[in-house]
Amino acid sequence: MRPTCRKPATDVRGRAAFSLVELLVVVTIVGILLALLLPAVQAARESARRMHCANNVKQLALGALNHESQHNFFPTGGWNKYWLGHPDRGFGKRQPGGWIFNILPYIEQQSLYDLGSIGSGVSIEAGNAARLAAPLAVMHCPSRRPAVLYHLAYGMTFRLTDGAITLVARSDYAVNGGDYMQWRTDAFQWLPDLAAGDDPNFIWDDTSRQTGISHQRSQVTAADVLDGSGNTFLIGEKYVNRDHYTNGKDIGDSETMYCGDDLDLIRFTGKLGTVGSAADNNLPLQDRSTSTSEGNRSQQFGSAHAGGFHMSFCDGSVRTVNYSIDGEVYRRLGNRKDGLLIDGGQF
Repeated sequence: MRPTCRKPATDVRGRAAFSLVELLVVVTIVGILLALLLPAVQAARESARRMHCANNVKQLALGALNHESQHNFFPTGGWNKYWLGHPDRGFGKRQPGGWIFNILPYIEQQSLYDLGSIGSGVSIEAGNAARLAAPLAVMHCPSRRPAVLYHLAYGMTFRLTDGAITLVARSDYAVNGGDYMQWRTDAFQWLPDLAAGDDPNFIWDDTSRQTGISHQRSQVTAADVLDGSGNTFLIGEKYVNRDHYTNGKDIGDSETMYCGDDLDLIRFTGKLGTVGSAADNNLPLQDRSTSTSEGNRSQQFGSAHAGGFHMSFCDGSVRTVNYSIDGEVYRRLGNRKDGLLIDGGQF
């Protein structure tokens, strides 16, 4: 018989096993690869979210431009935060709803706009209640929060609806109110009905100094954009305190996107009560947890993105505006009629 050359089975088993050192090396390599890949994956996801957000801004801008083409003025800002939209009151000064309500037919939401109209089968109160409970994906930046209902923290009682409202649809986008910000009075909170708002003797706030595209009862035309459509802000992302994304306690994000003129829907490039001054304390911001001592930031544009926020212009273009933009350049971009042209390379 020939001698066999087989090795003991224990040798075979020993050769097939990993040593503890080898296992640790493999785990370390896998950990390093994951550490290298994870930021790239996160960056790719944020890039996709940015593109989605920019597309939202584009769709809203096109809706506003189609509104202007149809009615010869940009969407009105409506009456104020206490009033909701009414589909049977047209698109001008008699319309209490704000710019978002007014562009619904131009962003493929005609049926949502029509809720509560004559012939719809439901009352205006029921129609508005249904509208308040209708979030829209196009109104939300995916880097910030989803299109769901959010808490109404301060117990607002809206006109043209009934019942207790606790959850509402909101927006991550705001229209350009210009470089002059003025506080609104609450006189129309006490309007007993729509007819009182139509009364020519009712004294509304003086908005003659407003320099943006939409404000209380506005009817700004394309011809009013004297600085050129490509040099004037239209609709962009708004700043929201990170601590209050969902609870409604940021006063610039505390109502609903279907109400009239309010900081929820309008932002400014200038300081409170000033025109023609640098906007150094009103520059756009990346969302953050704002301390009480830092003051109110609810009048500013901004976003959840690093580096800058998306802004559309009155020509329909969408660009990223850096947070580090020069304050004077930024102020001018919010003013439609100051005669001070801007070089696109400045932002």
